[in-house]
Amino acid sequence: MKNLVLFFLTFFTFQSVFSQSHNSSVEPVATISIAAADTLTGDLGIAILSRVISVGAISPYGKAGAGVVVTQATANTTYGPLGIEMLSRDLLPWDIVDALLANDGDTTQRQVSIIDVHGNSYAFTGSGCVQKAAHMYGAGYSVLGNTLSSESIVKIIGRTFELSKGPLTDRLLESIEAGERASADAGYRSATLLVLREHGGYLGFNDRYVDIRVDDSPTPLEDLKRIYKQWMNRFTFDMQIKSIEAFMAGNNITAARAELQRLVNELNAQLRDKPDDPDVLNRIAFILATYDIDRERALDLAKRAAKLEPTNDRILSTLAECHYHLGHYDEAIAIGAELVKQSPANDNFWKRLQKYREEKEKAGR
Repeated sequence: MKNLVLFFLTFFTFQSVFSQSHNSSVEPVATISIAAADTLTGDLGIAILSRVISVGAISPYGKAGAGVVVTQATANTTYGPLGIEMLSRDLLPWDIVDALLANDGDTTQRQVSIIDVHGNSYAFTGSGCVQKAAHMYGAGYSVLGNTLSSESIVKIIGRTFELSKGPLTDRLLESIEAGERASADAGYRSATLLVLREHGGYLGFNDRYVDIRVDDSPTPLEDLKRIYKQWMNRFTFDMQIKSIEAFMAGNNITAARAELQRLVNELNAQLRDKPDDPDVLNRIAFILATYDIDRERALDLAKRAAKLEPTNDRILSTLAECHYHLGHYDEAIAIGAELVKQSPANDNFWKRLQKYREEKEKAGR
């Protein structure tokens, strides 16, 4: 296998690039990272903290269905695309690392970790990495750290991940946060969180389920977590529903149930955080009703939202949908007719009203 990998790399002429790109005067910066795979859902992810600005533009690489690569210390950014290309050909992480190092002019200051979609992992730390540098890897994860106050920080990150539960995004954040606590004086300036899921990105058009960067901040992880929370509220709920449907279609019932439970947990967390926010109530009511998660509760939340904002067309439209999904056709029609009366040019309101009337007629009421 190793010979096959080396043969593959002979088609690339990166040797001179590797040699020319290395500059021994580059100032080393502290960086900790974890790369991981969720073999149940197929999710792949990376979380990184660094003293260098914009680490998200340098270190993480990945492809859904294949794997992820992290390059750091004196990063060789060609490792990313080359590593992903070989992961796409089902080559194993340790063979890929061997091949990358064999074609690099100076490996002593490199760190690299690779995880494939099956959870196979491998990592390397060059002998010339400044101060304390270390790595560890296990089933489904790999950790790198350099310019550390203690090599135990890498163990803290890795063992936190092994003990963690829940969605991959939360496990990555929990693990990198443990590393930050253990290296509180490191002066980190940037952070990144990348999680890949096939068709899990915006409107299903790409695979970037979560893609967040903090390029320069005195509190990068705190900012990253804040943005992640907003990202979850804005983008990921629809993608979770699509993922559940995809898991069901693929007969991956275990993954579908796990994702549904995660979705319900996240919705409940939103309600606990903002129990009187009409936008939150409205959004959750629509999800619970439309996807038949809990239609009775959806109606209750929609009524609460409408009580807080009784003239909000969007909230009233959700209330009508909640009634409709429970078979309350008269209530849905009454609200829908009022919305059309107020906004007769709104095609969406009109189509929904027609739907309510047609369903009532089918039901013989």
